Order: sequence, then structure tokens, then C-alpha cells
Amino acid sequence: MKQAAKKAAALCLAFILALAMIMPLGAGRLKVSAANTYKDAGYYTLSYFEEDGEEIDISFLAMLGVEIGLVLDKDGTGFIYYTNEIEELTWYDGLITMDGEDTEYTVKNGTLHLEESDSDIVMEFVKSTETAPTRKEVAAMKTLDERLESGEISEDDVLEMFGGYLGEDVLEGDGEEDDYEPRDIVAVSTVEALMTSLVDNTTVYLMPGTYNITEWLDSQKKLPSWNEDKIESLSEGIYKEEVFDGDQAVLFDIDGLTITSMDKNNPAEIVIEPRYANVFAFRDCDDLVIDSVVLGHTPDEGSCTGNVIDLNFCYHVNIRGCELYGCGAYALTMDSCYNVNVEDCDIHDCTYGCADIYYTDLLTFSRCDFHNCREFTMFSFNDCTEINFVGCSFKKLDGDLFSAGSSDVFIMMCDFDRAARRSLEENEEYGENITVIDDFPEK
Repeated sequence: MKQAAKKAAALCLAFILALAMIMPLGAGRLKVSAANTYKDAGYYTLSYFEEDGEEIDISFLAMLGVEIGLVLDKDGTGFIYYTNEIEELTWYDGLITMDGEDTEYTVKNGTLHLEESDSDIVMEFVKSTETAPTRKEVAAMKTLDERLESGEISEDDVLEMFGGYLGEDVLEGDGEEDDYEPRDIVAVSTVEALMTSLVDNTTVYLMPGTYNITEWLDSQKKLPSWNEDKIESLSEGIYKEEVFDGDQAVLFDIDGLTITSMDKNNPAEIVIEPRYANVFAFRDCDDLVIDSVVLGHTPDEGSCTGNVIDLNFCYHVNIRGCELYGCGAYALTMDSCYNVNVEDCDIHDCTYGCADIYYTDLLTFSRCDFHNCREFTMFSFNDCTEINFVGCSFKKLDGDLFSAGSSDVFIMMCDFDRAARRSLEENEEYGENITVIDDFPEK
């Protein structure tokens, strides 16, 4: 959040500096005469700004404590200031000169009006009854960034203000630097401790052992029920959702969560009992990591329609070093997700297939072993883009390998057994939507 707040501060400063650059509106130099006076002398603060016919709401600057003012001294000198920056000027009634450029102005009812039709810019400064700050006082003013660092202003307020005014997308990452939030780190050894630790910006280390989510759900009498139809009014957290033969946990709007085994040589196992329940169901979760964990259904293998990991509207997900096993119908199901990476995972013994994916962009499987899954199509992709398999293994899979539809699938340096290779080559989409590169680099 601090990086986003700093970005907001930078936007603010850019806007303020723009005021200085557009002050010389280029009205042309007026001829000085003896009639020129200094009756408009005084202290003015910015009250209105318009560009290309659109009013710019400057109230958010005042709410953030940013000051912009114009000082016209009685001797024909003065300055404009914005935060702690000063631009010197000279003036007389009807004309301001700054950086060698002249700008005409008018004053009516205490409002100084600047306008230039060629640049489609209108600015107004209202005359203040307060004492004008001195140049020394202006130079000592704190910038928004300094106010953030000192804690005088809240980062949440800055983000809310700029998000509402400029649009939420302005504060999103620009690809160069991700926003950073400090993370809590906890170690757990019980399922109750695990489930209560699944909150924003938390890394949860699992001690070796089995964590049965069903046991925890059965003990939660007041856990709120999941209602997809009322999702707009739901707050972040864990919900209970009833399925045909029991309950499943739904993790909603939890961001910055990492679940990892303390001992990767003896990984923790997370299980759920109902056959129709997903082991983990994530909804609207961003920046999610599941690392070196075993996940599946218990007790014994059998017919099942619940999946292992189910992702809906989740962004920036990393599943690495995990074992996902049946009888989950599918090891992975996704709907409307973005930037999902599945690395070094062992996926096996699922009763419907390996993955069933809808409307997901940028999904990569790296060095994963897919084996002993059966019955239907192993990988179904529906209206997806940028699906990649790199260095994966496909063996003992009983069913058609791919259904790509209009989705483009790229397969590079993967290992197929005879049945998987035959299924791939018989696929009508092979050569159109499915691209395979078998050649390994020369040593």
C-alpha cells in the first residue's frame, strides 16, 4: 500500500507542477503606461481549474493538505507557490509576467480569473483574508510524500481519495514495481489454527501432519453461509457452502496469502471428507501461493464430483511443489482467472481429469507430472488465452488428452507416453490451436 500511496503523491506533484507550467498562458505583452496600478495586490488561493472544457476537481488537493496560492505584492512583485515550490513573478493590474511570458487576468468580486482560449485553460484564484505566507514559510511546507512518511496523513485516505478521483486503475501496478504490504508469519499445527490464519497478507507455515477441513467446518456453528447472488455485499473471509453430502469452505477476497509446509521433505496434508466438496475453493483472491502441500479427499478413493483446488476470479496465483490427488473430480478448476502458475506439482488419480479451465488468461504448467487420471478429457480449455506446458510429463492418462476449442495451447519439451502421444496427434486441433515443440536444445 505504501508504494501505491507514494504513486498517488507523485501524481499529485505532477498535477501541481503542471499548474506552474501553464501559468504563462501567452496572452502577449501589454504596453506599460502610467495608468498601470497595483490595486489588485493581495493573497489568492486556487479555487477553480478547467482544461478543454472539463472542470478539474481540486478539492482533493485541499483535503490532502496541499496548498496552491498566488501572492501579488504592492510593489509589483510576487510569486505563485505549490506545496514548497516557488515561481517568482512581476505584475501590474491586468497582467502577470512569469518566465518572460505575459498573462492577462481580470478580478471580479474578489476572484482573479485567468483564461486563454488558444490553450482551453481557465483558472481562478479567490482572494483570501488570511495573511500571505512568506517565501521562507512556503519553502518549509511539507510535501505529500513527507506527510505520508511522518504519519500526518493516512495512506488509506490518500489511496481512497486518488482512487475515487482518478479511477482505481491509476493506482494499479505499472509492471515495474509491485505494491508491497508487510506480511504476518505464523506457524500452525492444528486445522483450527490453519483456518483462522487464512487472512490477508499472511504466510502460514504448516507443521507436518494432516489438516481435516471437515472437522473444522463441523465445529463452526456461526460461520456465515456463502451466497453467490449476494457477493457484492459480502466481506472478506471464510464462508461455509453446503454441497450434496456436506459442506465446503469458501475463501473470499483474501489477498496476499501463502500456505506452505514447514518441512518440504515431510509436507503437510490438507483433506476434506465430502465427495462433492472442493478441498479449497478460492473466490476473488489475489496474490495467492500454495507451496509444498499435499491436497485431496479422504477417507478412501471413490466416485467424486468435488475438485481439489477451485479458483474463481483469482489473479496472480502460484501453486508449486504440491501433490494434488483424487478422488477429486479434477485436480484444478478455474473460471475467469489471470496469471496462474503451476510448478513442479504431482497430479494424479483424479476421476474426471487433470484440469477444467474457463475464461482464464496466462496459465502455465511447468515441470508437472500428470498421471493415473481417468474417464473424461484430461485438460479442457474453454475461451482461454496463453496456455503453456513446459517440461511436463503425461503418462497413464485414461481419456482424451486435450480439448482446446478456440484456446491456444503451447506445449514445449514435454514427455508423453504412447497413449498420450496418440491422443494428442489424433486431436483435430493439433496444428491449429495446439502447438508442440519436441526438440530439446543441443548440449
